[in-house]
Amino acid sequence: MKNDCPLCKREEITRKYCENNKVWVVDCKTCGVPMIVWKEHKPTVTDEEKAYMVKMANILFDMRDKKIDDRMRSLPDHYHMHIRG
Repeated sequence: MKNDCPLCKREEITRKYCENNKVWVVDCKTCGVPMIVWKEHKPTVTDEEKAYMVKMANILFDMRDKKIDDRMRSLPDHYHMHIRG
């Protein structure tokens, strides 16, 4: 946890779909679509961590007409991926 990070302090969490010890699944504050956020304060994740996030997306959302967008725009310090329809 980084003391000045709003996400680490959980100040900017919007609608929450679920949370566990690895990720938050919330609506993006900027664009409103669901996103999966890696809780650890870091801008990149391992292949295994990314696979876990993709697995969470497939469990929580009907991904048939959606795509994963992991281009980080507004939250550069927490790796995240948007679920876009």
